[in-house]
Amino acid sequence: MTGNSMIHTYAERYLAQCRSLGFEMQGRESLLRSFANHITRHSQTQSITTTLAVEWATASKSTSSSYRARRLSVARTFARYCAAFDRNTEIPPPGLLTSGCKRPTPYIYSPSQIRNLLDAAQNLRPTDGLRPHTYTTLFGLLASTGIRIGEALRLCVLDVRWDASALVIVNSKRLSERLVPLHPTTLDVLHEYAQRRSVYLTDPSAPTFFISDYGKPLGHSGVLGVFERLRTKAGIKTTGRQPRIHDLRHTFACNRILQWHKDGVPLDHAITFLSAYLGHVQPTDTYWYLTGIPELLDACSARFEQYARCHLKGELI
Repeated sequence: MTGNSMIHTYAERYLAQCRSLGFEMQGRESLLRSFANHITRHSQTQSITTTLAVEWATASKSTSSSYRARRLSVARTFARYCAAFDRNTEIPPPGLLTSGCKRPTPYIYSPSQIRNLLDAAQNLRPTDGLRPHTYTTLFGLLASTGIRIGEALRLCVLDVRWDASALVIVNSKRLSERLVPLHPTTLDVLHEYAQRRSVYLTDPSAPTFFISDYGKPLGHSGVLGVFERLRTKAGIKTTGRQPRIHDLRHTFACNRILQWHKDGVPLDHAITFLSAYLGHVQPTDTYWYLTGIPELLDACSARFEQYARCHLKGELI
């Protein structure tokens, strides 16, 4: 990082602290460097102000509102850190720059809906071919592990580690590689599919684990089309935006948190394991997948009620 001003020193310390906590800062480091340089050039006191932060965020050549909002978010987070050392620091309030995009409300599938979806996949034609088994196994894997559809379609035969009861996910969204442990029942289904696959395989050189009846890798658009037809056959529909394949990932995350709530598992630590399992570089990415379904809200309310009752009695829980 260029410069030797105090704001640059704060930036170096901030980056080091974030990395020590496991945050991936490659994308933000260049933005932080640019912001620190802007403060150095335009502030005699070297203190962050809301005006300077907004000026820097909107000075980008990009006209994307979401990118400018992201720049301001980087400045705001850094300002919170600097405020602990510089009392003249101003923290830009949220909402000054809007991203122009909203998080679509995910659809959380019920267990019966997932069963109906897999039953519909099992009846795909030709019924005596590999196709029904391919899509039943593929969608079942997405529901039981929460991996991304792209990760599942890129799986190679050697990525299924039978001895370790796990999948090796390579070329993930932000991680080069991660290990995804599998439940024994999931491993059994994958093993059964692998055996059927070897019988139907017409191209021995087919690299991917999931293949068509012709031994070719599955295409993303083709899988989406099949999913939409199966979703209709399974009677899964709603008003507005229809449920997506990616909502299986949301469903997995919510169900995992709900089960931990029921088991009394401390979520402050458990969320880091879920984050690593899903392939996120930080827990805040995992919170994106959590939705306030009634069952989860009930569990949260019960836990808070227990906390409040013990707190009023002056007891620790």
